[in-house]
Amino acid sequence: MKDKVLTITVLLLILLSAGFVVWYISTPKSSSIDEATAVRIIKSEFPELKGYPGNQLPPASIRTEKSDEGWYVAFIQEGSGVPIIEARCFLVKNDKSITQRKYIPQDHSPVGDFSPKWCRVYGKDDETIVGGDKDEHGCIGSAGYSWCQEKQKCLRTWEEPCGGISGRSRLVS
Repeated sequence: MKDKVLTITVLLLILLSAGFVVWYISTPKSSSIDEATAVRIIKSEFPELKGYPGNQLPPASIRTEKSDEGWYVAFIQEGSGVPIIEARCFLVKNDKSITQRKYIPQDHSPVGDFSPKWCRVYGKDDETIVGGDKDEHGCIGSAGYSWCQEKQKCLRTWEEPCGGISGRSRLVS
């Protein structure tokens, strides 16, 4: 009887071990890339960025920010009268794929730190970085704001209805 129990226990342990090995081998491994690799990948895809960072005028710099999905990398062309002339922002994912955005400052761009993740300048008073996507009325769509023609202002319709008594909205997107 003891031999039978021991045999069954050993077989169960072998089956569990084999199941674990199969699971471990079939589970995709996510390896994260390092900062230098992310910059190198971008420079190989975009040869015009090989001169970054640079000390010549106008100065050129690289800023990075780590995320769970990879690295946000910004190649920044700095100016003298304007803090930043332009920036090309990228997300290099851990699978080495690249997405790109471009930042071109507006007339009244804030002075502050540049976020590679959000591809925009933010000041010390900013609590969160949202957008850089103001429409012709100055409404920030990524923050949920739309222009209300009736009230002549930007608003979030779930916080404040645009329309009159009936509550119907006349929003301009």
